[in-house]
Amino acid sequence: SQKFKRGKPGMFLTSVNKRMRDLYQGGDDVWKVYNFEFERNKLLSAYNGNIFKAARGVLGDERYTELARRAAEGSTDTNEALRRLATEALDQHSANIVKNTVPNYERVPEFIKGIRKLPVGNFIAFPAEILRTSANTFKQALDELASTNSEIQQIGLRRLMGFTTTTMVMPTAMQKMALDLTGTTQEQIDAIRENGASWEQNAILLPTSTKVGPGKNIITGYTNYSYTNPYGYLSKPARAILNAVSKGEDMGSDTGKIATDAVMGAVAEMFEPFAGESILTERLLDTTIRGGRTQ
Repeated sequence: SQKFKRGKPGMFLTSVNKRMRDLYQGGDDVWKVYNFEFERNKLLSAYNGNIFKAARGVLGDERYTELARRAAEGSTDTNEALRRLATEALDQHSANIVKNTVPNYERVPEFIKGIRKLPVGNFIAFPAEILRTSANTFKQALDELASTNSEIQQIGLRRLMGFTTTTMVMPTAMQKMALDLTGTTQEQIDAIRENGASWEQNAILLPTSTKVGPGKNIITGYTNYSYTNPYGYLSKPARAILNAVSKGEDMGSDTGKIATDAVMGAVAEMFEPFAGESILTERLLDTTIRGGRTQ
């Protein structure tokens, strides 16, 4: 109530809540600043520390020529003016990479924020941000791979390989941590998977609750991490792009379309269970219209 909030306990809890939010936001900002400096230094290194060549590389010849024209018109010291504008261009480019490839819940669309209010939307912001940043990571990597600068190409290849590694390593690491925390074994999870539902035969299952049994803990609850992990749906397109690059195949000039198609394919696979018959409807049809035969 408002009376409680105005009282000393309420004011204390409000103060603690604000400090915790500030601490979380501060940690998030530090990570973004680190990523900004990392991206900026990678670009500078690719052009041997030459700020002018780096700016031309990120802007392209036409836009860099316009930048040089602005520098000549607006200052008596053309070289210093061009250096300042080139630095700003490089900073803006690096900031855009961070903005587009690092999850930021302030950029979650209002539509997604609305879904969070529904009973099924508790964690919708996380996969939404993963899908957004994944599409941008794909596009950024492909743009870098299309560069004529071999160092920039290497940045793109490392970016793509890093993303592919994340999609494959993270599920295994999460399962190992869950097994360690619950004192259970991989054999127990394998047994659950083999005797479970058909859609969980190849899934990553994480034990969530246990009870003490003879000689070992017995798993009493688990969650299907393969379904709730958006990275799982992106491993296939990531590997496909990486394989094409390793074979020297032409990915085409529309990197945005390639990235969008990859993520939209992941979205389609994610929502596939909701597009077909529901479990209840399927069972009713099996026992009535289909005469006891499953689809």
